[in-house]
Amino acid sequence: MLFWSRFAPTTLTADVAKLAPKDRQALDKIIAAAKLLDPLFLRQVWTGNDALEKKLLADKTPAGQQRLKYFYINDGPWSRLDSNEPFIEGVPREKPPQAAYYPDDMSKDDMAKNKKAKKLKKDKTKHDDMKKDDMKKDDMKHDDMGKDDMKKN
Repeated sequence: MLFWSRFAPTTLTADVAKLAPKDRQALDKIIAAAKLLDPLFLRQVWTGNDALEKKLLADKTPAGQQRLKYFYINDGPWSRLDSNEPFIEGVPREKPPQAAYYPDDMSKDDMAKNKKAKKLKKDKTKHDDMKKDDMKKDDMKHDDMGKDDMKKN
């Protein structure tokens, strides 16, 4: 059950002593930003990852801690080294192809139809807005013409 034993722990180092103070500050901000992105990516992989992570964090057994490590390595309950086979019980057998980009019960075809419908709606809105702008311009022209007629009288 040593899932993560297939990975060799590696320490990454860098000599930052020669960096200018501003460059060091920038590097610190990049590292801080990366730490913020990790949980966001975890949520994007599968909608169930938040709840599963809480469950795994609560399991203090040695096996539970191993599952948690492997969960973090794979950003979810599917082993990327084993053709996305689940290594935790109670999760979908197959890794959802839509990830968390759209609802779990929506197929790729549904998503494509939804995208097309949104694009058509956006195009129609854009067309309607252009039509309204043209009508406003026409109204302004008519108003200006009326003013010219009044000046002549």
